[in-house]
Amino acid sequence: MIEAINLSVKIGSRQILKKINFTFQDKEKIAIVGPNGSGKTTLLRALGGMLPYMGEIILDGMEIRKYKRQDIAKLVSYVPQIFYTPYTFTVEEFVKMGKYVDIRNWWNAEEIDRYLDDVGILSLKARYVNTLSGGELQKVLIARALAQNPKIIMLDEPTSHLDPKAALEINKIITNLDKTVISVVHDLNAAYNLYSKIMVMANGEIFGIFEGKSQDFVDAISKIYGIQYEIMGNRFIVPRGP
Repeated sequence: MIEAINLSVKIGSRQILKKINFTFQDKEKIAIVGPNGSGKTTLLRALGGMLPYMGEIILDGMEIRKYKRQDIAKLVSYVPQIFYTPYTFTVEEFVKMGKYVDIRNWWNAEEIDRYLDDVGILSLKARYVNTLSGGELQKVLIARALAQNPKIIMLDEPTSHLDPKAALEINKIITNLDKTVISVVHDLNAAYNLYSKIMVMANGEIFGIFEGKSQDFVDAISKIYGIQYEIMGNRFIVPRGP
């Protein structure tokens, strides 16, 4: 379980998050949606202990400030929106890095093939990460996150900049993860169809938390985006025509 109590983040003079409150249970899949600048990525980074904050974040019954950084990494993994490395690691070597939370000499980690196979990239294990396509690299990042064996995986716009086929493959992987997933999502249809809960944010606050397929969610996004959306065939959210 992860819980936020009056969670606030201020960077310089700017208040990014304003008294965020929620409780998410184990193995729930939560999408975070909202306009650019609403604090979505900041929220993920705070939940992962990567930013100073006010209020409380309770992870498995304990405030995360009381955890050592390595212990947080055993519970929470983070997949960033943008990743770049100038180093020529192979896919296998890169995924092995996820074992650093358990194994000091992570390069000696075994059983890495299972994580590569989970995301469908076992055939890429000898490739260099800086030669991969966007979709392939995203799968590698998820495999490394799985190698940490966390309870919670947080993803920041996991299908951003991907073509439709690659995005579908990533969304299928996320759907099949047997873990708590908290994901920043801009694809409203993916949020609507794939996640058990959707947190809608605006101006650093929670506008509402909704069940995945609900009219209340559609009404909320219509309000915060200023676009009238409607449900078509119980699967697609589309802007209402003139």
